[in-house]
Amino acid sequence: AAGAEMCDTWKAPEKEAGEESAPKRQLNFYSWGDFCKSARAGVVEVTVVIDFPYVDAGGLNLVGDDRLLERMYVFKDMGDGADKRVVVHVHTPLRWGARGKV
Repeated sequence: AAGAEMCDTWKAPEKEAGEESAPKRQLNFYSWGDFCKSARAGVVEVTVVIDFPYVDAGGLNLVGDDRLLERMYVFKDMGDGADKRVVVHVHTPLRWGARGKV
């Protein structure tokens, strides 16, 4: 299911009974857990994938196709009857020039 594989690498503690959260521009461990439950239940879908190059200016100073691939996923989470968007920013060790192959 979409997003479920990411959830297996970052586990979240269980939410306390009655604990609610207001809309936020970030996920905490509890809202990540809610997203993971939705992903495993199959009620999450990927709506947008955006690739962009990572240069590491002042560090690796990569150029052209040697820059690294970063990827942003936008998920639509329809768990609990909600209509939420979750954005996940992913760093990869893949070269920018190889992005069409992944």
